[in-house]
Amino acid sequence: MKAVLITGGSGFIGGHVINALENRGCRLFLLCNLRKTLTPCVRPVGVEWVESQALDDFLMKQELDCVIHLATQYGRTGDQSLDHCNVDLPLKLLHSLGRQGHGLFVNTDSFFSRQGASSKYLSAYVQSKQRFVEVAKEFLSQTSGLKFATLRLEHVFGPCDSADKFIPGLISKLLADDKPIFLSNGRQKRDFIYVEDVARSYLAIMDNFDRLARIQDFDVGTGSMIELRRMIVEIAGACDADPNRLKFGELEMRTGELMESVADTSAISEFGWTASTSRASAVEATVRSVRMTTTT
Repeated sequence: MKAVLITGGSGFIGGHVINALENRGCRLFLLCNLRKTLTPCVRPVGVEWVESQALDDFLMKQELDCVIHLATQYGRTGDQSLDHCNVDLPLKLLHSLGRQGHGLFVNTDSFFSRQGASSKYLSAYVQSKQRFVEVAKEFLSQTSGLKFATLRLEHVFGPCDSADKFIPGLISKLLADDKPIFLSNGRQKRDFIYVEDVARSYLAIMDNFDRLARIQDFDVGTGSMIELRRMIVEIAGACDADPNRLKFGELEMRTGELMESVADTSAISEFGWTASTSRASAVEATVRSVRMTTTT
């Protein structure tokens, strides 16, 4: 049974990764602060909590096969915990694997970093993630037995996401009433990927440890992009909403907005992974999840 420590397990993606790992029979340790909460999608059969203040003791006693770092701070509001979450914490966990002399560290990043910090409003996030990778590579050059994989995720969506995210927030508005919804022109192109397909990508990396390079990056997406405008119209259709409510072009586009992003899935596809969920099925599942949330 593989022992896996997960940071960010209480978040949207983390919950689906937990489900995927539990189905594999892994022993799961979830790092938490004070609140031991999980998203409604999680089936926490054998989860073991590790409180942040007890992390040092835990790392001294528990040998780990893998660390999956999903916790992140975006620094949108000048959050002082950005460096702790994106740099200091993952370095501590990587050093712990280094003391063991073996193991896999799976780092999580977003498509914003791959684009070279082109979105100014996320520049602090991008810089912190890049700083961690640079320091991690320096550490790995001085150790042996460890492997370090970065999964760079495209636009992830699906059930149990936070209501303040764009897609679930849009669905909530479409289901709530018949009021118009004001939007930008929606010409940005994104690679939308279903969260359960993303969860399986972490399994693919773990399953192929022996084939991994010492340090390797992977894009995780469908490998194709569509305009945000088209995605919004498809979501409205799944909500049985009048598309005339969608008022495109009424809002200014965000300064420094990234206009195109798509994953190069060639590396991870070599491990047998593909995004197998159709966009239509993924949208339907996401709408269904929001409906259940708003009616309970």
